[in-house]
Amino acid sequence: MTQTSSLRIAHLSDVHLPPPDRVPLRTLFNKRALSVVSWRRVRSHHHRPEILSQIVADIAAHAPDLIAVTGDLTNFGLPSEYAAAARWLSALPAPARAIMGNHDMMTAIDWRRGPALWSQWMAEDAASFPVVTRMGPVALISVNSGVPSLPTFATGRVGREQAARLTQTLAALGRENVVRIVMIHHPPVRGLVRRRKALDDMRSFQKALRQGGAELVLHGHSHVTTHTTIPKSNISVQGVASASFVASHGRFTPHRAAAWNQLDITQDGPRWSIHVTTRAMDADGVIRPAHAYRIAGSISV
Repeated sequence: MTQTSSLRIAHLSDVHLPPPDRVPLRTLFNKRALSVVSWRRVRSHHHRPEILSQIVADIAAHAPDLIAVTGDLTNFGLPSEYAAAARWLSALPAPARAIMGNHDMMTAIDWRRGPALWSQWMAEDAASFPVVTRMGPVALISVNSGVPSLPTFATGRVGREQAARLTQTLAALGRENVVRIVMIHHPPVRGLVRRRKALDDMRSFQKALRQGGAELVLHGHSHVTTHTTIPKSNISVQGVASASFVASHGRFTPHRAAAWNQLDITQDGPRWSIHVTTRAMDADGVIRPAHAYRIAGSISV
């Protein structure tokens, strides 16, 4: 970006791409078995590929410079699902960055057979996080919170080493006067999901953000569009509903309707601003602006 310039980022999450028709029996002697039952009985009726296609088409119509996908591209974390998600990422209408969610890391998986398939959109290995994508004086920082958890749990964890690297990375970017946008799957604020789905080391992650500094945090996982802040800071936190969710079963629930966040980052001399607009599907199946706000600050030039 130049002295007066702008950048657009599209944020979507929890796309839950359709799994293979037949899940190999040998992969079900673990937590996946419960998830397969849940998918077939309930979740397959709520997460629809045609809804996701409409969201992606709307994103394309608004011509983003980058697409940020905050996890749960898969349902069971199978190698075949990682491969299908890689094909989906490669077909998006703009360059993308992705991170893993709890479904992507439902059970332990050999990095080479799963996450490595997303290396061009994510990271070379687990030790590479956080990953920084620079776009002029804007940085998108990818944090991994996707880890295997016990049956009926969907917790996440950043880990002490990654949190330490994050603090250092954010501080260094701050010294370069960079607008810092962090992406993570699990919500970094209490109360947005139940304890069994929460970020285990939320306090240390919040501390890393406060110490290193950030302007905005993007997350998914809750399947709800929300806006809040990191406690004891002015760091904004933006969540988004699942991009494939049908919100019209029974009574329409607007905050859970399929949506994406449009981030317009503008710099004019020493001033910068991020205008966030949530575009969500309404009860008639039309994607419209549903929520908007602006955060702003100063940088040294």
